[in-house]
Amino acid sequence: MMTTATTRGTVVEPQKEVPLSYDVDVAVVGAGIAGLCAALTAGRQGAKTLLIDRFGSLGGN
Repeated sequence: MMTTATTRGTVVEPQKEVPLSYDVDVAVVGAGIAGLCAALTAGRQGAKTLLIDRFGSLGGN
């Protein structure tokens, strides 16, 4: 993982190379408020959860 300093803080670049397969019970695509709630709920219920987003930050646009 690479970090980049900016005038507003530190930006963490997402991992560019990801494994091709995962062993999960639930895959949530999108880390907006609905995706975060879904991933948290699934995880709290004991499901192996994968949260995927195209951006390097959480919380939607």
